[in-house]
Amino acid sequence: MDAAPNFDTMVARENLEKAGIPDKHADAITATIRDSQAQLATKADIREIMASLNHIKDSIDQIKDNMATKTDIAVTKADIERTKVWLMGTIVAVVGGGILLLDRLIGLPSP
Repeated sequence: MDAAPNFDTMVARENLEKAGIPDKHADAITATIRDSQAQLATKADIREIMASLNHIKDSIDQIKDNMATKTDIAVTKADIERTKVWLMGTIVAVVGGGILLLDRLIGLPSP
């Protein structure tokens, strides 16, 4: 994280003393504020985090674009099933044609 926002402890202490706060209390209050500011995010910190989040979002969007949906999978399964049926029909036709060809060439005995 970047440096914490500037906090002038001397000016704060003087303002507290003018308001009637005892020295020890004014010191404790200004120290507490100064120390707590070390944990604050600056605008630059937030911009950096937002840039990182946008990069992560873009990566997720790319992954989502490349993922198959249930519909895509169902369509692919249906295509595979149609192809299997077509292949089985083709195999039956080729084998049947081969048997007929053999019968004509060598005259297979009838059952």
